[in-house]
Amino acid sequence: MANGVQISVGDSRLNCKQYQGKLICATQSIKDIAFKAMELFDDNHNFIYSIRSLTVRAIYLTTTYEPVQLSLDYDIKKAERNEKIEKTMKNIRKRYGNRAITFGSLLHIEQEYLPGSYNNGLTMPSGIQR
Repeated sequence: MANGVQISVGDSRLNCKQYQGKLICATQSIKDIAFKAMELFDDNHNFIYSIRSLTVRAIYLTTTYEPVQLSLDYDIKKAERNEKIEKTMKNIRKRYGNRAITFGSLLHIEQEYLPGSYNNGLTMPSGIQR
């Protein structure tokens, strides 16, 4: 379970900055980690130089069996529901493939960029098409 999120932002000048923050409650949820990463990015990054790389990492890890103290403003029922949905999605992907199910917010992305696709027209620095 992640208790925090760290992002690393690399710019076109090959400089890298890291930002990190704690989560309200320990989680395994992709959604919670992504929202915290976006919050860190929006609060800290200025767009002076174009972005070359972005890394999101879960930090302050604990086991799922370790007791946690919940916050008063944390909706445990919603968190449990989201965790159940994510586990179900993982099982469907395991059984039917990575493209079998996705989040609705990703539907506007072209099919070739969905998880599990390795032929996305990426051009390597040497000019070789991947």
